[in-house]
Amino acid sequence: MKRIAAIVLGFVCFGPLSGVAGDAQKVNPYSVVLSQMIPAELPAKAAELVKGAKALDRSVTAENVVKAALQANPASACAVVSSISKAVSEMAPTAAGTAAELQPEQAVALARAAAKAAPSKAAKIVVAVSQAVPSSWRVVAVAVSDAVPGSAQPILAALAAAFPDLSAGIEKALASYTGPFPVAGLTLDQPGVVLVASAPASTGARGPSIVLPYFPLRHGFTPPQGNNDPQQHETGPRHYAVPTPP
Repeated sequence: MKRIAAIVLGFVCFGPLSGVAGDAQKVNPYSVVLSQMIPAELPAKAAELVKGAKALDRSVTAENVVKAALQANPASACAVVSSISKAVSEMAPTAAGTAAELQPEQAVALARAAAKAAPSKAAKIVVAVSQAVPSSWRVVAVAVSDAVPGSAQPILAALAAAFPDLSAGIEKALASYTGPFPVAGLTLDQPGVVLVASAPASTGARGPSIVLPYFPLRHGFTPPQGNNDPQQHETGPRHYAVPTPP
């Protein structure tokens, strides 16, 4: 009888202990070390931790490091993402996507920071940030295309592959061009792309299934921030005077 009571007591005790162990495993292992860093040293330390991780663990490490770093100093987001991307380029999409999910209002800046530090990963960075902040996919694509010359084609191809709802619109827009490959902004500015992106997603994949108020995204153009007075921003086509022949 005593033996049965001991076994029952063991199960009762083991249950709470298992719950405590599970909670302990959820604690970010980098929170303590990064919270002790001064802001100026935080980006370099974050990059060091990611670079020092084993190859198989780097993705999870990068995600945890970014979360811990932004918790310690939210203002360091772009610097942390840039430092990690420069040190370990294959982790640039993970770093940018994780940071963008935590700070969606900084999606464009984070994508640019990652792409400038790891230009070869520009297309993957656009996809990762677009998955984290679906409403920003167009401005993110154009910003990264502007920041990394020659990246428009890989970016458009990556968007079409990652988000099937965009594929038909992008292909239709590209088919209308002749000559050099157009910049991403000109392609994504086509009505067909916006129409396809506005349709309900059929695959269930997280991505650009909702489009916010439309802004033409020409090369080098970014939508207005803060002031929404239509008189203060140009949103229509530009018209230039044609010089009179001599």
